[in-house]
Amino acid sequence: MSSWLACIDLDGTLLTSSEQVTPYTRAALQNFRAEGNKVALVTGRHPRTALPIKQMCGEIDGLACFNGSWVMGSKGRKIHAASFDKKVIQILARELKELNVPVVWSVDDALYITNEPVFFPYDHRYIPVINGQPPPEKEIWKITLLIENEENRREVHQWCRGIVEAQWIESSGRTMDLMPLHQSKGYALEKLAAQSGIPLSNTIAIGNWDNDISMLEKAEIGVAMTNSSKTLFSIANEIAGHHDDHGVARWLSARCHSRLSRV
Repeated sequence: MSSWLACIDLDGTLLTSSEQVTPYTRAALQNFRAEGNKVALVTGRHPRTALPIKQMCGEIDGLACFNGSWVMGSKGRKIHAASFDKKVIQILARELKELNVPVVWSVDDALYITNEPVFFPYDHRYIPVINGQPPPEKEIWKITLLIENEENRREVHQWCRGIVEAQWIESSGRTMDLMPLHQSKGYALEKLAAQSGIPLSNTIAIGNWDNDISMLEKAEIGVAMTNSSKTLFSIANEIAGHHDDHGVARWLSARCHSRLSRV
């Protein structure tokens, strides 16, 4: 039997609304792996907030953060990393001041907030949140713009369509992410498949929002959660249940030879 690689998003996909991996979901992941398959977590999160979730899952074969610009392989070794060029950051910082929306700058050891203080749903035990521009020597991996209302969404989208120095994608109903050029979850899936020795024809991607589009397009099987964006629904091969109802676990267990007990 040939092995498969399942690349799974976290928020709105693997995690419940309370940001938990349930025992049933953990068992489903490990059962899928016991069949000879691989599981990787692919998220827009900072590694510091993603690693505790990786530990909740048990043994995992890879982790990609910042929507694919940072990728760690099965042995905890970084296999890909791409931060913003310093000149690009200078350009974006000037333009974002004019856009005047709350901005979150992700660096190695903190999140910096500019334009105005904003609540961000990260556990401060894992990552410091600091008001102000990050120091110039810091490597910046991802920039997140807060979308506060529908008018603001149109303004942010219009601004993003005019930039050529960065990759951009809506990562939730309230956030737009900027990454270095050519970085995406789809690129991360390619890297993870290569390091696992698994062809793209044996890959699965499971997600719920537009930053998962490249991953679903790259995989042989693209799975959208029932709580997904309309765009993701339009490109998915299959649909999984709601993230608060063990959607990923139920879908994976249906793919395994040894079925898990019904919830």
